[in-house]
Amino acid sequence: MSTSRPSFPRNLCIRLSTFSALSVVLFYLIVQPASTPEPFSEPFHHGLEEETVTNGVSSKCSPRDWSAGTWKRKENPVVVVKPDDVYAASGFKGCASNREMPWHLSNGNPQEFAWRGNVSAYDWVPSAVCDDMRDHFEESLVVDLVERGGWLLIGVFFFVSKK
Repeated sequence: MSTSRPSFPRNLCIRLSTFSALSVVLFYLIVQPASTPEPFSEPFHHGLEEETVTNGVSSKCSPRDWSAGTWKRKENPVVVVKPDDVYAASGFKGCASNREMPWHLSNGNPQEFAWRGNVSAYDWVPSAVCDDMRDHFEESLVVDLVERGGWLLIGVFFFVSKK
């Protein structure tokens, strides 16, 4: 029996492994700190519980006040008759993703258009304490999600079981 010598020299293998490990560590040290969000300097609250002033009266909008609201039907809801109507019905100007939009927005199947229109025909109206919070809520939510490292995933799951 003959013992065959490895086709790849051991010394070269050790050098390449060391170089690869150092490259990964260096890459991590250079790139990672720039993408790591700063620790929160204040609670993550999307503008809730901030002091608001309405007609000279100071108030706070707590999560409990926000959740004490009701669903209110829109005065003129958009009727969904074609896939692109889902954007207007949902209050979207477009979609940030170009992948699987019909599945995520439930606008790929004409049988789901009526359902999607009914779901999108309602708005959340918080309690009166939070009335003036609504104007800047959306903007502060996006800032928190993008700049503080969170992400909002919007998806609609619609399952139909047939027996």
